[in-house]
Amino acid sequence: MDSSIGTFEYFLRFNQHIFADPSTSEIIADMVSCFRAECRNGYFHTHNLNDWTVVKKIRDNAIYLYFILLGGCRVPLEKQNDLGIILDDQFDELCKRIREFHNYNSEFIFEYADGQQIKLIYDFINNTVEYNDFGIEHYTKLLFFKVDEFSSRTYEKLDEGIREEQKIYLTRNNLPNKIYGVYRNHQLEELFNYT
Repeated sequence: MDSSIGTFEYFLRFNQHIFADPSTSEIIADMVSCFRAECRNGYFHTHNLNDWTVVKKIRDNAIYLYFILLGGCRVPLEKQNDLGIILDDQFDELCKRIREFHNYNSEFIFEYADGQQIKLIYDFINNTVEYNDFGIEHYTKLLFFKVDEFSSRTYEKLDEGIREEQKIYLTRNNLPNKIYGVYRNHQLEELFNYT
């Protein structure tokens, strides 16, 4: 198999289907062509390895091209894990939705498979945004307080002290079937539905 950069450039031009946006195949193939002309042919051989400026330019352009290719191509699901590509995490997305909803109100209802509904207050003090090593918003859990009703007296009781049995942690392993956000006018918005 010919693995030269020229052959790779040809492959990109005539296999537009591998790109998320097929119209970008020409642009990306042109970038590979520029890389071949400016960074590869006649460069990075033993006679110029002592010129750090050239080495740095080639390395920076290779990394840039790598990201352009990975970002523009459709990568089969079975290969994404091998490449270390992070897929969307549905739990993280749910936590983001809950955090955003908290700006409207901190009251939520969890509904379980047996139909049981639990009224909860979001803990806006201890639930902080977390990030993974890649700088992507990531969550291990969110803390809520179980309450009997949504009222001003409920909030006063929470201020007086929270009992351990009131704490409910939302994690990847204990998701309810449905999660509703409760607006101040008592209308519900379904934030999660696992049915």
